[in-house]
Amino acid sequence: MMGLILFTNADVLFPQKTSNKNEIPEEGVISKILALKPEGYEEVYLNEALKDKLSNSSNHKVLYGFGKASGPKELDLQVREESKQSALQKIVEILDEKVKTNIKENLSEDYVNKLDEIFEELYAFLNDSSVGITTTFVMWKKETEEIVYYSVVIIFDCDTALNYVKVNYGSFVDQLSEEGIDFEKLWIEAVKGE
Repeated sequence: MMGLILFTNADVLFPQKTSNKNEIPEEGVISKILALKPEGYEEVYLNEALKDKLSNSSNHKVLYGFGKASGPKELDLQVREESKQSALQKIVEILDEKVKTNIKENLSEDYVNKLDEIFEELYAFLNDSSVGITTTFVMWKKETEEIVYYSVVIIFDCDTALNYVKVNYGSFVDQLSEEGIDFEKLWIEAVKGE
């Protein structure tokens, strides 16, 4: 029996309608994501509604995970799920490195544990479609006689996640606000890497 081989990659993009050469226009985001398609793979899924949303949004922050997996053809569904899990894991890594770490730098030690708790809950909901924090954007597949390969891009909706935190942890956000800390501003700055 063959084992599964995983590869991951991720990036953060900020589509905006602008002429500033340092900012990526919406068309660039979609093109960049679709350019991740590995050679020889065929598209098996594209979320047209999300594609339209990204195309029509003037300031939607885009963070995505790109995952790959391969394995025996008889384990097709498991291989597909592994590619999704590797993309979600990449999103967790980026959130830890770029968002949570940057927000923590602005908080006193009293709030750091609560922030860790909030992010742990967010991570638990990454694969829960009812919460809507992540959405599969595109999936590609390649097959040989014995092996199946999947590549997938999953989008993390930064705005939905922020709203989730504000609704479910409103007292924490209010507590920070009373101390002059604007959680929403910290979140946005952290996502943008400012």
